[in-house]
Amino acid sequence: MGIFDIFKKEEFEIKDGVLKKYNGKSADVTIPADVKVIGKRAFMANPLSTVIIPSGVVIIESYAFAGCKNLTSAVIAESVTSIKDSAFGSCPNLHSITIPSGVKKIEARTFAYCFSLSSVTVPDSVNLIEVDAFFSCKNLKEISLPEGVEIEDKAFPAATKINYRKKQDKVIQMKATEAELNAMFYYPPSSQETPEKPAEKVQQTSTKKAENSPAEFVIENGILKKYQGIGGEVVIPDTIVRIGEYAFFGCVSLTGVTFPEGLKSIGNHAFSDCSSLKFAMLPEGLARIGNYAFSGCRGLQMLSLPETLEKIGERAFKDCKSLKSVIIPDYTDTIQNRAFSGCTALTSAVLPDRLTVIKFGLFRDCENLKSLTIPDTVTSIEGLAFWHCRNLKTLVIPDSVNKIGKDAFPPETKIIYENNISDKKTSPAQKEHKKKTIITFSPLSETELRRLSE
Repeated sequence: MGIFDIFKKEEFEIKDGVLKKYNGKSADVTIPADVKVIGKRAFMANPLSTVIIPSGVVIIESYAFAGCKNLTSAVIAESVTSIKDSAFGSCPNLHSITIPSGVKKIEARTFAYCFSLSSVTVPDSVNLIEVDAFFSCKNLKEISLPEGVEIEDKAFPAATKINYRKKQDKVIQMKATEAELNAMFYYPPSSQETPEKPAEKVQQTSTKKAENSPAEFVIENGILKKYQGIGGEVVIPDTIVRIGEYAFFGCVSLTGVTFPEGLKSIGNHAFSDCSSLKFAMLPEGLARIGNYAFSGCRGLQMLSLPETLEKIGERAFKDCKSLKSVIIPDYTDTIQNRAFSGCTALTSAVLPDRLTVIKFGLFRDCENLKSLTIPDTVTSIEGLAFWHCRNLKTLVIPDSVNKIGKDAFPPETKIIYENNISDKKTSPAQKEHKKKTIITFSPLSETELRRLSE
């Protein structure tokens, strides 16, 4: 093994055959031969363009490649037998995929929000396609599936044409011409009778239209002022540059939204209390998310924030109780008070490198938060920032931080300073430590807690 090979190997965190994390920045990635499982979120939001998954890999875990916005090609070896839910969700530039012949089901949201996906090869081994598997794959015009496959509600966009084939027939890709598709089901005439083409069965119970009627939107000068449709999956018109305040407020039947590429801002309370909304894949070009924009979206499971995002408003995602992880892009420099408070399912968060202040109550009541990295640009952590984050047992604070507000953390949380803290505002005893210091903050009184939470 050469020096270059050793260097490349260090880009991969591998333990017992599980690829835990990819730390490299290469555009083209080949998974090491000793990997058996690609772990959860191993490549999540990585800027890679292509990936080769070699023979020997058996499982691709949930969210493994989710949010890889530059990913255009993924070659998956035949050894793979399981691709978990949301594994390739929100890969908007992925054009084609071939499912290995050992895979028996395409799980929920596996390719959700892969807007460019236009060619999929599904093997005869697949007998189940779960809910939202190809949610919002708007370029998925048609697909060939084996007879007898079970398709759950909303597995495909309503406009996707499904062609069924006999299992002994050759798998065809969606890019086949109409004549080629017809030829697959052609049977030569006989003296008895000509077998009929297998009847197409209805693949979804949803009655969602391919496009929304203009009458469902109140629009003024490029601003969507009000949505007055019945919900379901909504495609916002391309002319919209701003979603106004309260535009979708309380639309409990809203399950999905396709945002226009020219969108610049989302107003205050725009999607507040849309409790059935599952995904928010926000487009590049979006700069601002207003106060309470998605607060109370209790069903929100996946959030993808664009690299262009500058500001997240106060309580923007408060009480999104199904959200499990969030990656805030480096361009974001302002995250207002309590933006993610009450996200009780949240386990990990990545903060941007431009952030200087962790605002009051930012992750308050995120009781399952376990993993978080504070960038070395942060100088201040305000009060109650991580209050009631009971599973955040230890947190490393960079030396740039010179102010920590009262009860920023639960009393049991250990705060470890990364470097020498002699210039911090600490007690004389703490200044004696040269490298790492562990401190525990005393709690506020109930009166002070009520005042700060108002």
